[in-house]
Amino acid sequence: AQATAWANQRTRLDVARAMYRLRFPDEDPAGCTRRQLLGREGDRVKQCYAEQTARTGVPWHGRRYTPGDFNSGDAPNQ
Repeated sequence: AQATAWANQRTRLDVARAMYRLRFPDEDPAGCTRRQLLGREGDRVKQCYAEQTARTGVPWHGRRYTPGDFNSGDAPNQ
């Protein structure tokens, strides 16, 4: 049923909001666009990286890397 709802353009965003509610029950994604949901998740990831930088002392300056060139990235991005 979930795959069918996701495959339907009219119900896909409803599925995304329902999944968001499962992951983050303290937040209400009602009325959020897909882009807003992605932005919220991006903010959470950035916050997590900042917390881990503070905890470990390993500097992090964002996700910067060249696909196909593993050695071009700094240590956190390798």
